[in-house]
Amino acid sequence: MLTVDQQTALKNYIAGGGHWLGIHGAGGSRKHEWQWYPQQLLKAQFIGHPMFPQFQTGTIIIDNNQHPATQHLASHWQREEEWYSFDRSVRNIEGVEVLASLDESSYNPKLDLLMDNDHPLIWTHTIGKGIVFYTALGHQGSAYQEPEYKQLLENALQWLMQQ
Repeated sequence: MLTVDQQTALKNYIAGGGHWLGIHGAGGSRKHEWQWYPQQLLKAQFIGHPMFPQFQTGTIIIDNNQHPATQHLASHWQREEEWYSFDRSVRNIEGVEVLASLDESSYNPKLDLLMDNDHPLIWTHTIGKGIVFYTALGHQGSAYQEPEYKQLLENALQWLMQQ
Protein backbone atom coordinates (compact mmCIF):
# COMPACT_ATOMS: atom_id res chain seq x y z
CA MET A 1 0.00 0.00 0.00
CA LEU A 2 2.98 2.33 0.55
CA THR A 3 6.26 2.55 -1.28
CA VAL A 4 9.46 1.85 0.66
CA ASP A 5 10.12 5.59 0.89
CA GLN A 6 6.58 6.22 2.15
CA GLN A 7 6.94 3.43 4.71
CA THR A 8 10.13 5.00 6.01
CA ALA A 9 8.48 8.42 6.12
CA LEU A 10 5.49 7.11 8.12
CA LYS A 11 7.71 5.25 10.60
CA ASN A 12 9.92 8.30 11.08
CA TYR A 13 6.93 10.63 11.37
CA ILE A 14 5.33 8.60 14.14
CA ALA A 15 8.55 7.75 15.99
CA GLY A 16 9.53 11.41 15.88
CA GLY A 17 6.35 12.54 17.63
CA GLY A 18 3.65 12.31 14.99
CA HIS A 19 0.16 11.07 15.71
CA TRP A 20 -1.82 8.51 13.72
CA LEU A 21 -5.57 7.86 13.84
CA GLY A 22 -6.61 4.61 12.16
CA ILE A 23 -10.25 3.94 11.36
CA HIS A 24 -11.76 0.52 10.58
CA GLY A 25 -10.28 -0.49 7.20
CA ALA A 26 -6.87 0.85 8.23
CA GLY A 27 -6.62 -2.41 10.16
CA GLY A 28 -8.44 -4.68 7.74
CA SER A 29 -5.93 -6.47 5.57
CA ARG A 30 -4.81 -10.07 5.91
CA LYS A 31 -1.87 -9.53 3.61
CA HIS A 32 0.90 -7.17 4.61
CA GLU A 33 4.22 -7.25 2.82
CA TRP A 34 5.34 -4.60 5.30
CA GLN A 35 5.14 -6.41 8.65
CA TRP A 36 5.86 -3.27 10.68
CA TYR A 37 2.31 -2.14 9.94
CA PRO A 38 0.37 -4.94 11.70
CA GLN A 39 3.10 -5.79 14.22
CA GLN A 40 4.14 -2.34 15.42
CA LEU A 41 1.57 0.19 14.23
CA LEU A 42 -1.58 -1.84 14.88
CA LYS A 43 -0.10 -4.40 17.31
CA ALA A 44 -2.41 -7.10 15.87
CA GLN A 45 -3.13 -8.74 12.53
CA PHE A 46 -6.65 -8.62 11.10
CA ILE A 47 -8.00 -12.14 10.51
CA GLY A 48 -11.52 -11.48 9.27
CA HIS A 49 -15.09 -10.45 10.00
CA PRO A 50 -18.43 -12.27 9.95
CA MET A 51 -20.28 -12.85 6.74
CA PHE A 52 -23.88 -13.88 6.19
CA PRO A 53 -24.72 -11.50 7.76
CA GLN A 54 -21.74 -9.20 7.42
CA PHE A 55 -23.27 -6.46 9.56
CA GLN A 56 -24.59 -7.46 12.96
CA THR A 57 -25.76 -5.71 16.07
CA GLY A 58 -23.38 -6.22 18.97
CA THR A 59 -22.47 -4.68 22.29
CA ILE A 60 -19.31 -2.69 22.89
CA ILE A 61 -17.99 -2.59 26.44
CA ILE A 62 -16.21 0.64 27.30
CA ASP A 63 -13.09 -0.46 29.16
CA ASN A 64 -11.92 3.07 29.96
CA ASN A 65 -14.58 5.75 30.27
CA GLN A 66 -12.01 8.17 31.71
CA HIS A 67 -10.10 8.50 28.44
CA PRO A 68 -11.00 11.70 26.57
CA ALA A 69 -11.97 9.75 23.44
CA THR A 70 -14.50 7.51 25.21
CA GLN A 71 -15.64 9.56 28.19
CA HIS A 72 -18.94 10.46 26.48
CA LEU A 73 -19.97 6.81 26.06
CA ALA A 74 -22.11 4.73 28.40
CA SER A 75 -20.50 1.59 29.83
CA HIS A 76 -22.21 -0.52 27.12
CA TRP A 77 -22.86 0.68 23.59
CA GLN A 78 -25.02 -1.34 21.23
CA ARG A 79 -24.60 -0.73 17.49
CA GLU A 80 -24.47 -2.45 14.12
CA GLU A 81 -21.01 -3.00 12.66
CA GLU A 82 -18.78 -5.22 10.57
CA TRP A 83 -16.98 -6.70 13.59
CA TYR A 84 -13.27 -7.10 12.94
CA SER A 85 -11.32 -9.91 14.61
CA PHE A 86 -7.56 -10.00 15.10
CA ASP A 87 -4.97 -12.70 15.65
CA ARG A 88 -4.53 -11.66 19.27
CA SER A 89 -5.81 -9.32 21.90
CA VAL A 90 -3.68 -6.22 22.30
CA ARG A 91 -4.71 -5.90 25.95
CA ASN A 92 -1.60 -7.47 27.46
CA ILE A 93 0.91 -5.88 25.10
CA GLU A 94 3.13 -3.50 27.04
CA GLY A 95 2.17 0.11 26.44
CA VAL A 96 -1.20 -0.58 24.82
CA GLU A 97 -4.29 0.91 26.45
CA VAL A 98 -7.56 -0.75 25.44
CA LEU A 99 -10.45 1.69 25.51
CA ALA A 100 -13.30 -0.53 24.28
CA SER A 101 -13.98 -4.21 23.55
CA LEU A 102 -16.65 -6.30 21.88
CA ASP A 103 -18.89 -8.54 23.97
CA GLU A 104 -18.50 -11.70 21.91
CA SER A 105 -21.74 -13.15 23.26
CA SER A 106 -23.69 -10.24 21.73
CA TYR A 107 -23.25 -11.19 18.07
CA ASN A 108 -22.85 -14.32 15.93
CA PRO A 109 -19.33 -14.77 14.54
CA LYS A 110 -17.88 -17.87 12.98
CA LEU A 111 -15.96 -19.86 15.59
CA ASP A 112 -12.61 -19.03 13.99
CA LEU A 113 -13.27 -15.31 14.58
CA LEU A 114 -13.76 -15.58 18.34
CA MET A 115 -11.01 -14.02 20.43
CA ASP A 116 -11.62 -15.90 23.70
CA ASN A 117 -13.86 -13.17 25.11
CA ASP A 118 -11.05 -10.58 24.92
CA HIS A 119 -11.90 -8.68 21.75
CA PRO A 120 -10.51 -5.12 21.80
CA LEU A 121 -11.96 -2.70 19.26
CA ILE A 122 -10.44 0.65 20.26
CA TRP A 123 -6.92 1.13 21.61
CA THR A 124 -4.00 3.48 21.78
CA HIS A 125 -0.25 3.15 22.27
CA THR A 126 2.99 4.95 21.59
CA ILE A 127 5.77 4.37 19.09
CA GLY A 128 8.85 6.33 20.02
CA LYS A 129 7.58 9.85 20.72
CA GLY A 130 4.44 9.31 18.63
CA ILE A 131 0.93 8.21 19.46
CA VAL A 132 -1.26 5.68 17.66
CA PHE A 133 -5.04 5.57 18.08
CA TYR A 134 -7.00 2.83 16.33
CA THR A 135 -10.71 2.02 16.17
CA ALA A 136 -12.02 -1.04 14.36
CA LEU A 137 -15.40 0.71 14.09
CA GLY A 138 -16.71 2.62 11.11
CA HIS A 139 -17.36 0.41 8.08
CA GLN A 140 -20.73 1.74 7.02
CA GLY A 141 -21.28 5.31 5.90
CA SER A 142 -24.20 5.54 8.34
CA ALA A 143 -21.73 5.26 11.23
CA TYR A 144 -20.60 8.80 10.50
CA GLN A 145 -24.11 10.06 11.23
CA GLU A 146 -24.29 8.38 14.65
CA PRO A 147 -23.79 10.97 17.40
CA GLU A 148 -21.77 8.59 19.61
CA TYR A 149 -19.44 7.54 16.81
CA LYS A 150 -18.95 11.06 15.50
CA GLN A 151 -18.14 12.20 19.04
CA LEU A 152 -15.67 9.31 19.48
CA LEU A 153 -13.73 10.41 16.39
CA GLU A 154 -13.87 14.08 17.32
CA ASN A 155 -12.69 13.34 20.85
CA ALA A 156 -9.89 11.10 19.57
CA LEU A 157 -8.68 13.80 17.16
CA GLN A 158 -8.81 16.50 19.83
CA TRP A 159 -6.93 14.26 22.27
CA LEU A 160 -4.25 13.47 19.68
CA MET A 161 -3.81 17.15 18.82
CA GLN A 162 -3.37 18.04 22.51
CA GLN A 163 -0.66 15.44 23.11
